[in-house]
Amino acid sequence: MRRVGVDIGGTFTDLVLYDTEAKQLTLHKVLTTPANPAEAVLLGVVELLTKADVAAADVEDVTYGTTVATNAVLERKGPLTALLTTEGFRDILLIQRQARYDLFDLFIDKPKPLLERREIHEVRERLDAAGETLVDLDEDGLRELITGLKEQGVSAVAISFLHAYRNGSHERRAAELVRALYPECHVSLSSEVAPMLGEYERTNTTVTDAYVKPLTAEHLRELEDGFAGIGITAPLAVMLSDAGVASVERATAIPVRIIESGPAAGAQIAAFVGASVGADRVIAFDMGGTTAKVALIENGRPRLSDELEVDRLRYIPGSGLPLRIPSVDMIEIGSGGGSIASVEHSRLKVGPESAGAAPGPVSYGGGGTSPTVTDADLVLEYLNPDFFLGGRMQLDIEAAREAIASGVAEPLGLSLLDAARGIYEVINAGMEQAIRAGTVQRGRDPRDYVMVATGGAGPVHAAALARALGVPTVVFPPASGVASALGLLAAEPRASYARSGLTRLGDGFTGEAQRRFKALAAEATQDFAREIGEGRTLRLRRSVSLRYVGQGYDITIDVDGDGGDLVDADAVLEAFHLAYEKLYDRSERGEPVEATTWRLNATVETPVLELAGRGDLSSGDEGHSTRNIWDPALGDGVRAATWRYDALPAGATIDGPAVIEQSESTAVIFTGDRAVVDEAGNIVVSIAGSEQGVQA
Repeated sequence: MRRVGVDIGGTFTDLVLYDTEAKQLTLHKVLTTPANPAEAVLLGVVELLTKADVAAADVEDVTYGTTVATNAVLERKGPLTALLTTEGFRDILLIQRQARYDLFDLFIDKPKPLLERREIHEVRERLDAAGETLVDLDEDGLRELITGLKEQGVSAVAISFLHAYRNGSHERRAAELVRALYPECHVSLSSEVAPMLGEYERTNTTVTDAYVKPLTAEHLRELEDGFAGIGITAPLAVMLSDAGVASVERATAIPVRIIESGPAAGAQIAAFVGASVGADRVIAFDMGGTTAKVALIENGRPRLSDELEVDRLRYIPGSGLPLRIPSVDMIEIGSGGGSIASVEHSRLKVGPESAGAAPGPVSYGGGGTSPTVTDADLVLEYLNPDFFLGGRMQLDIEAAREAIASGVAEPLGLSLLDAARGIYEVINAGMEQAIRAGTVQRGRDPRDYVMVATGGAGPVHAAALARALGVPTVVFPPASGVASALGLLAAEPRASYARSGLTRLGDGFTGEAQRRFKALAAEATQDFAREIGEGRTLRLRRSVSLRYVGQGYDITIDVDGDGGDLVDADAVLEAFHLAYEKLYDRSERGEPVEATTWRLNATVETPVLELAGRGDLSSGDEGHSTRNIWDPALGDGVRAATWRYDALPAGATIDGPAVIEQSESTAVIFTGDRAVVDEAGNIVVSIAGSEQGVQA
């Protein structure tokens, strides 16, 4: 069986072909085509199959990670979208939340909504908090409104009525009218997208879903047609934000759930690699051409969150647009190989602006003129201009030197080397701060974790970051540069279900919990009927969000067992008190507690991804040479040994300073560090001066 994973990045599109019988990988990388991402995907797949000598008809599975939805939101390039909301609630997207993400900024700007006020329309209708009708839906007025939206050329409509999470009948009837009067319009309902408490969050999630739905549907349809055109008849699956995968049908039904599709794949492969080296606590560090992503793996699984924020101001919680969707708990910043270096007010600035795939870094020769991190890495000789992408792409080091000299060194009165070093240090400082935000600020000691570094640029910067953070071990997987594409193949079909409904803990709680979880389990079983029919098992995990009565925020508590077991109310209550104490250093055990939202995670168990061992290689000296690199461990230049990864057998030990060149990325090891290639092909690096932290 041959499986293909494809992950679109801002600069490169990464591809992996996995032969399940031979347990072998074929890796490939092509420049992304921003104007039409499908072009790079189809071109890359054809080249990948040629490279692996595999016929398109022999591909049985294709899994895809996409940034189409993310880019539409970040760049505000979605189609004309309208929101229909309850009369009197037109300003919900503008008012947002009372909480301020920076208490000391007197001129704080709230996140900019996806829609302007003129694109929000009131509908006469009203439900009470119990879901009972107070005012009937004004169908005549709604028909007139829909006619006006059609005349304006609106492509998508979000419908979010007050208290629709309790009763979606008004939303469903409104959707029927939209589809009847304007069938080509895409429609999203809050009672289907995010049937949960929180009027602003629910509405924003629904608006985002509608905003990305036309683009997502068109893109995935184009991909399916393109795959069919090159002879691939295998079904296409799409990575979700929670690191599960879904069919195209489910992905396009609620596309907001794929908004962190690609980054989630990076966390998934970090968990897989962590398990292969015996680490259940992992910092997943993925640095590509445009962004760097940081996620934590605990107990062998990526940490998940019930809410995701997009378009954040740096990585400050509360500064972005909240989405009530399950997702990998991740911090993402504009730090990548394509991040542009510039001088502003006599200071060096690196990112978040990126050269992307077009024109790309200056050294790519695509017409770029602004120096980037990749150009600096080349000048510092971390990268080999003759072996980029395994020698398929020649880098222009002289152009990189000229761009850094004119764009950074001369304005700041620095030497060329110091300017390149400054770019490297500034981009690292921002990523170090992001990792600290994801660990230290959440009560985690980075010294207790292993770092798994992936992405085309990740292995170049990871060892320096680990030293600064005190992380004792860094792992570079065999397919570091295309690891997210491999992570797609390590994921399982998954879906998350949630329904809000207030229920106090006490007499009757167990029965109510059983009723609600049973309904969610029935929905999951229906959605996965085809997968279960293929002989695979559906695994269900339940959780419930709880709070003290009167509070505005809740804590999600896992409930052991599957949908067939009774819920132990006393155990759930005790777990809530303990979780509350861990977060706030106190609890109110005498106060009443209520459930707010019932959650179910459904996963179809699939065979574990297995890779062949390293095996015997003919010569560990192939490709061995030396070159000068700048070593931050010494604060000076140093002569470093360079090795070709493909020539290193299992058990090979390399002392830093050294550079190990993979076909899709480059691993840099500094003075005092030691790298060992294990049986699985991982490069496991022990960082000098780092030691295990205090165990929690």
